[in-house]
Amino acid sequence: MPFLDYCRQRLADDPHLWASTLFDEVVQLGYAGAYSTFTRALRRYEVRPHCEPCHASQGRDRAVIEHLPGEEIQFD
Repeated sequence: MPFLDYCRQRLADDPHLWASTLFDEVVQLGYAGAYSTFTRALRRYEVRPHCEPCHASQGRDRAVIEHLPGEEIQFD
């Protein structure tokens, strides 16, 4: 992947950078591949650094938001 070093640096600077934003940046730098190819390469080369809070939430179908009784919040 020709932009591997660039992607590693950008994600080291901001581990929560959206893949779509990073894709837009590498397209401006000359990347001509598809978005799906780009994201597949990010996963294959394990470019995104480990983030424990994000990792802990994988596989859950909902978010748990701690709150006091009577202070529930509903998200639509």
